[in-house]
Amino acid sequence: MPARVAPLVPEDVWPHWEMLAGTIGERRAGSEAEHRAAAYIRDEYRKAGCDDARMEAFPCNSRVKADAHVEALVDGTWEKAATEVLVGSPGTKPDGKLLDLELVWHEMPQDAVYLKPNALKGKALFLFGPLATDTKNHKRIVQSGAEVVLWVDDRVAFDWPKSDAILPVWAKRHGKRPTIAVGYQPAYRWRVKGVNRVRVRLSTEHAEKDSYNVVGELLGSDPKAGIVTLGCHYDTQCGNPGADDNGSGTVTLLALAKKFAAAAKAKPFRRTLRFVAFGTEEQLSVGARAYVLQHKAEMKHHAMMFNYDSCSSALGHNEMLVAGSAQLEAWAVKGMAKGGAPVRVSHLVTPFADHFPFNVFGVPALWFYRPNTNGIRWQHHGPHDTLETVCPRALCRLVNATIPLVAAAADARALPFKPGMKAEDKPAIKRFAKELFDI
Repeated sequence: MPARVAPLVPEDVWPHWEMLAGTIGERRAGSEAEHRAAAYIRDEYRKAGCDDARMEAFPCNSRVKADAHVEALVDGTWEKAATEVLVGSPGTKPDGKLLDLELVWHEMPQDAVYLKPNALKGKALFLFGPLATDTKNHKRIVQSGAEVVLWVDDRVAFDWPKSDAILPVWAKRHGKRPTIAVGYQPAYRWRVKGVNRVRVRLSTEHAEKDSYNVVGELLGSDPKAGIVTLGCHYDTQCGNPGADDNGSGTVTLLALAKKFAAAAKAKPFRRTLRFVAFGTEEQLSVGARAYVLQHKAEMKHHAMMFNYDSCSSALGHNEMLVAGSAQLEAWAVKGMAKGGAPVRVSHLVTPFADHFPFNVFGVPALWFYRPNTNGIRWQHHGPHDTLETVCPRALCRLVNATIPLVAAAADARALPFKPGMKAEDKPAIKRFAKELFDI
């Protein structure tokens, strides 16, 4: 007996990929390119046969332009470095002047305790490791008084700098410092050489603009049965076309909308299926936050959420983050194995993906992704996140194993798992919701 929902093949996703990552390219929040991608997604929902397709606007902080210059004094010679400016970063003062600064190195997060108020006034701060992942350390960085912060992500050990953003809620509450990313290898060499002096200039311009959540809907046969959401984000960081992050999730959503619409035409699903492509994820799920707040009254009717993000590495590991009950995990693990894509499971409460705002309102979720290094992807937020480094076959294998899970969640009279979040996860969810999302 044929499956109710047909599986994906590479030909289902590749034309969307070429459009998003090839023709449109970089889709930074609030940009014309992001708007173009949103309109494309809406139109493809309509072509797929969705009962409704719409763009829901929300405000975002959009980087209009940024210009940075960084050079280090290495063995008596000034050596220029490639840079990426973090979205949301202010410029150095005075504007346009090249600052000659002493450089102070800190290995994060363990050295955060040494960041004392105003101790780095007139100096540059070099952070090696993750950006601040808690409010206390962010405040320490801001209060240090550093004229500029240079940063290297220790998970991406290459020549090129990694793009990222200053979290909007933290910036609004606690302020921010001019922040520039540089490459791991140049920074490592500087440290070996004992670099303690840099020259830096940074000019930026940001504006409040509209971003969009793009919603496609297949109405269920039972209006009281609730909603199953399939989500992804379609925006990118600056400086790359985001083929994997998150072109892979976006092409998945478009292909699944078409497959499920074809199945629903023959027989509607019990629950409404909602396909949501979120804007401005790369500033910490700003779009997903806007969505749950705009739809707050109906969140109690959401049965669960499936999130697809960065899931097309040719060589990698299928991973599934479970945000919900032990029964949800057991059901999903069994289904993925049966579908031919066994997964590594993680249970960490993480605010760094679009399912998290749903968790805040008690909606359980599964996040599917494919890291190809230790917990991340080597091309993450960098210039090599292109069509040349994605694999449609790997994507289809992973996504096809999720189709029966989506269909079962959409059709079952009673959900095959305990709804809601684990009691032991609720304190962390509440803390992240307040500190990072102002929810």
